[in-house]
Amino acid sequence: MMSARARYEYDSMVRGFHEYESIWSPVMGEELPCESEVHNAHDPFAVAVKKDHVVVGHLPRKYSAVFWSFLRSGSITCRIIGRRRYSRDLAQGGLEVPCTLIFEGDPTRVDKVKGLLNKETSQAETKDQTTSRGERNNDQQTISDADLDNIDESDQVPHPSSKRPRIDCDEEAQWVRVDRMSLQLKDKDIILQGLRLTDNHMNASQKLLKKQCASVEGLCNTLKVTFRSYTTWIPNYLQIFHSRGDHWITLSTIGCSDNHISVFDSLYDNVDCTTIDAIEKIFTGGHLSYRMLPVPKQQGPLDCGLYAIAYATYLAHGKDPQKLTSYHFKHETMRCHLVKCIEQGHLTEFP
Repeated sequence: MMSARARYEYDSMVRGFHEYESIWSPVMGEELPCESEVHNAHDPFAVAVKKDHVVVGHLPRKYSAVFWSFLRSGSITCRIIGRRRYSRDLAQGGLEVPCTLIFEGDPTRVDKVKGLLNKETSQAETKDQTTSRGERNNDQQTISDADLDNIDESDQVPHPSSKRPRIDCDEEAQWVRVDRMSLQLKDKDIILQGLRLTDNHMNASQKLLKKQCASVEGLCNTLKVTFRSYTTWIPNYLQIFHSRGDHWITLSTIGCSDNHISVFDSLYDNVDCTTIDAIEKIFTGGHLSYRMLPVPKQQGPLDCGLYAIAYATYLAHGKDPQKLTSYHFKHETMRCHLVKCIEQGHLTEFP
């Protein structure tokens, strides 16, 4: 006779999406397994979210000991429920994806996990109400030994202090620095291997363009672009923008009349509602009109970011947006050109 199993759902997030966005495009409603990551150098309780047996993120470190302990005799499934977003409660920033965690296992253990997570969430909310706005949560482990033992008295849970040595980010193989931003060799590999470019590539490119073209407005960090709003019209705005969950486009008011925005998209021929809603958080001064200019389309399925940078570079150098329609990029040289520009610290027009 099979023993009874209980189920509990808890809203959470998949952390570290900025590290995996070149290999994973979250789909609303998809369900992914969670597994303990035994050899994680940063957290002895680390729990990874996997797709096709490949790590695509991690569950929040603050509660990882609870997740880790429950996985010893139960299962946790991660259901995606939202679009990527900026991790505002982490000092180091980054991207996360909203999810619902589904706990399944022995009813007693499920009840204990439910009680513990509810307790920690309540304490965290109380702390948030009494913490100054400028402070941020560092996502450090807050679960006590007593609470861990309460999940299952038979579990041999490592003490939180017995952490493996941390790997300093400076020890990772650095490729190049752009202003105060450090790009790693893996960022270069992503470009040259034909993979989807990430926020790192967009932000490094925009930093270079901003330095070269100081009169251009925008060119903000792609993770924070909607944090800044304009109540008056900006005629020289330029921004690489993340849309549709896994796509890059370029927005600009250069060459536009008031309250008109040009959208440069290497794949689609329309602007989706979610992107419009986000743009209207940036420009809050009145009704906006959008125009999709015909542009050279991407050749590869993962080239949207490459073309978004190429469009932005073309526009930042003062070229007529209308003439971009007849411009022909040499696709086979574009990725090598981007690498060369980043290494030289100066973005030139793509051939």
